Amino acid sequence: MNYSIRTHLTLLVVVVFLCIFLFLFISAGIALYLSLIHTVDKNLEVEERRLAELLNSEFHELLTVESEQQKSLSDEFVEELNELYQYKHQFVMISFDSRTGRHVYISGERANIQRLLADGFLSHFDGFYSREFDGRLYRILIRKNDWGQLIIGAESQTFFEVIEEFRNILLGGIPILIVLVLIGGNFLARRAMRPVVSAAERADKITLANLENDLSDYDKKDEFGVLVSTLNNMIERLDQGVKRIQRFT
Repeated sequence: MNYSIRTHLTLLVVVVFLCIFLFLFISAGIALYLSLIHTVDKNLEVEERRLAELLNSEFHELLTVESEQQKSLSDEFVEELNELYQYKHQFVMISFDSRTGRHVYISGERANIQRLLADGFLSHFDGFYSREFDGRLYRILIRKNDWGQLIIGAESQTFFEVIEEFRNILLGGIPILIVLVLIGGNFLARRAMRPVVSAAERADKITLANLENDLSDYDKKDEFGVLVSTLNNMIERLDQGVKRIQRFT
């Protein structure tokens, strides 16, 4: 199927615009994701320092006292953890060895986190990890200390909620955007092709009787200007040739 140059230009404008738009959208999404992840990681580091300080200051005796005293301290420690994380979209798991054996404390919205974590996850190196539980994405920080191991996680679903909003906006906005770009692209293509259309209309009216009439005056030094100038020169040569033949005749 043959299309006019104006149609080709219009479609080209639409394609270029959509490519630029998608590139900017994807770049913005990546930047947003990295920014939100960075914010979550910073918050996890703050919580990690607070928990480490809490354990080293108020509850450091959990590591050394006998079992009867440790039971009382353990209850206090659990209450403290519940106050901090019971109503947050976070969880914390602290494990350490003491004279009475190994102890694990878990608090937050994921009380079953030890079961949810895959086998071998607790042996990972210190750092940040992303895991999904029940369709919700979590950012997890692992820290190993002299006294034991600390694992703290926070929900990082905000990015996907924002992307969902973007998706809803795009589904409703892209058709309108394409129509507007088509109208604008058609206007620009029509304006760009106006000198060619004008030159073609005047060229169609030129005959042997009026070769002295040249094409439209288009004095810009672009491709269309070169085309019009070339056609005018050709018409002038034809006019001179016809006049020489008439004089000879």
